[in-house]
Formats: sequence, structure tokens, C-alpha cells
Amino acid sequence: MVEPKDKPCILCVDDEEEIRLSLKRCLRKLDANIHLAPDAKQALDFLSQHDVDVIISDMRMPGASGAELFQHVVTHYPDTYRIMLTGFADIESTIQAINLGRVHRFISKPWDNQQLEEDVKGGIEYARVKRENIRLTALVTKQNAALTSMNQDLEKQVKVRTKQIRAALAKIHKEQDVMHQMLFNFINVDPYIDSLFAKSVKRLANRIGEKMQLSEKYIDALKTAALMSEVGLLGVDNRILMQPFHKLNAAQREAYLQQVTYVDLILSPATHLNDVKDMIMSQYEHVDGSGFPNKLVADSIPLGSRIIAIARDFWRYVGGKLTGSKMEFEEAKKMLMRYKGTRYDPLVLNALMQIKSFDSANAMEQKLSTKDLKPGMILKANLYTDNHFLLLSAGHELTTSTIQKLKQFEVKQRKSLFLAIDETDNTAAQGEL
Repeated sequence: MVEPKDKPCILCVDDEEEIRLSLKRCLRKLDANIHLAPDAKQALDFLSQHDVDVIISDMRMPGASGAELFQHVVTHYPDTYRIMLTGFADIESTIQAINLGRVHRFISKPWDNQQLEEDVKGGIEYARVKRENIRLTALVTKQNAALTSMNQDLEKQVKVRTKQIRAALAKIHKEQDVMHQMLFNFINVDPYIDSLFAKSVKRLANRIGEKMQLSEKYIDALKTAALMSEVGLLGVDNRILMQPFHKLNAAQREAYLQQVTYVDLILSPATHLNDVKDMIMSQYEHVDGSGFPNKLVADSIPLGSRIIAIARDFWRYVGGKLTGSKMEFEEAKKMLMRYKGTRYDPLVLNALMQIKSFDSANAMEQKLSTKDLKPGMILKANLYTDNHFLLLSAGHELTTSTIQKLKQFEVKQRKSLFLAIDETDNTAAQGEL
């Protein structure tokens, strides 16, 4: 093992003791450890146990020459600075020293003490820089390896954390969907609130939002608000809900509109529904400032509220909830246009007018009876009972057991079921069978 050193180490090699001592005296001013060796063998023994910064060797020595010594030094101690002393200026020995020993400096005997000292100082600095470069290179390599390891660990942590966040968000979304369904079920079980009407409003609000090229995120909130637009009616006297709006007196109309205050009570705990709550609570505001409850004007009314108001009243006209008499679609549109710029937003009305056909929530779709169902088919839309309770949710993959249970339900209820099936999956299932 190489011994550590505090000072630079100089090794002087010469077969003549007088020259060795002379070199030591010449270099004694340097703050260095100076060692002497009479031949190449002892020099190599010393090199094997010490870090030598500068080696000074005579060219001509008995046994191995200075060139042969330096050849070994170049191979095993390449960072040691090599100075050759020679009293013979013959070309052959010089060429040999260059080719074999790769000498850094040649100094002729007799030497100039000052020049020799300067040359050795340069050699010491050369060796120091080489060692420092090696140390820094090793340090950078080690740090790069540590950084690579840290980056790999960080990537793993990010992947794990991302997976955990996605799972948490999926759980939250699922819980939110369950809560939304629960809120809708409150509407569903109330005999005086029409859940099919709520679904029709949701579908029309969605189509208006698409016509207005609203963002997908905003439309999702809009659809939720439209579906639950009448949730506040849970707090309104049922005797009021049993009559068309035009037959209500002033006090009853005010009580009917108080539903927005119940919306605040019902939805306030669900902070993620704040935007939805604002849309529902402002649905009875009028763009001319004559609405309820805050007499908001035009753009100060949430856009979702303005859309819900038109989708809601369209179906109220169609179903006779406003006038007591049912209307055709075109007639309902004309009634809405009478209040353009007063009750209703002109831009939202223009989007409604671009819609050419309308489907209520209970409009017939192309559906399959239970006898046509096959395992592997995917349910395209939620399946509800006549009382509007959810039997199966959209995306459910039918199995033999599910189909059998649906058929048993039909027998028990004496009512045929028709299911909307995803056409792509339906074709695939039929192809497999």
C-alpha cells in the first residue's frame, strides 16, 4: 500500500554517491522530501512503496540504464515527472531515453543549480495537477453515479406517487359519482319532482354547451348542475309543486323560487360542487336584472345558469309545467324568443335555435329486448326501473347471470325491458358467437 505524504517527494537516482548528495544539497531549499537511490532496482523498490512526484535519474548506470528505469516508471507510475541527467550528448542514448522513458526534461552534467531547481518545481506542480485531475475525475464520476442513482430513485418515487395520486383521484371521482347519484335519487324518490324532466334538461343543456363550444370540463359541471337543477324543490311545499307555475299566486311563486336557498343548504358540504351550486342558485336570474334572488344582470349571471334557464323552461313549456298546456317544440322555442334579452341570454337562445331536433329523456332509442341480449355486450346507457331507480350503469358488461336476472325481473314486474347497447361491442359479441 502506498504511504500517504504531506510534502512532495523527489527521488534522485545515480550510481555516484557524490552526485546524489550534490542533488540533495541543490534541492534542499524546496519544501519536499528528498530520497536517494544508487541504482534502478532500489529506485523501483522505493517507487513501489511511495508516491513520487519527481524522479531524477542519471542516463548511464550499471545494470539498468536511466532509459530502462524510466520505461518501467512510464508503465507503472505514469504521473511521476521524469528528469534525465546525462554527461553524454550522444544521439543514441537520447533517442533511447525519449522512445523508452518518455522523458519530460533533459539536464546535462554539470547542471545549473537554479535551472535544476526550477525544473524540479515545474515537475512538482505537474504531478500535483495530474493528481488533482485524477481526484476530481474520480469525484465527478462518483457524484455522477450518485446523481444517476438518485434520479433513478426519484423516477421510481415519481412513478409510485403518480400511481398513488391517480388511484386517489379515481377513488375521489368514484365517490363523487356515487354522491351525485345519491343526490339524484333524492329527487327520484320524490313523487312531486320529475326525474325524467331533470334528465331532459341535462341533455339539452349539454347540447347547448356543445353548440357554444364550451370546454369539456365546463360542460361536465353544467350537466351535473342541469341534472340537479330541481334539487332545491325538496324543500318546497308539495301543494305548490302540484300546480302549473302560471296558476301560482305571488306568495306561492316566491315560495317556489325559495328553492335556491335550499340548494345552498343541500350542496354546501360538497365543496367540490361549488361551481355547480352557483349555477343552480342563479338559474332564476334574468339578464335584464329582474330575476331572483340577487337581481344579477347579463354576464354577472354564471353562463351555466343562463343555459340551464333556457333548457329548463324549454321542457317546462313542452311539458305544460309553465302554462298548464303542452306545446310542440317549435312553439316552445317561440315562447322563449319572446323573452330574448329580458329573461334569457340572446347568445344562449341562438345556440338553442341551431338545434334542429329534440329528444326528451324518455324518448325511444334503438334498444334490444332481453331475448336479444348476449354475454359480452356493453350497456351504452344507464338502465332504470319505471320508478327511475338505477338497475345497471352504463359500461356494464353483460354476463349470462346478469341477463337471466333481467329476465326474472321482467317476469316479476310484468314489464318488458329494453337496453341501449354499445353497437361496436354488440357487433363484436355477435361475431364471437
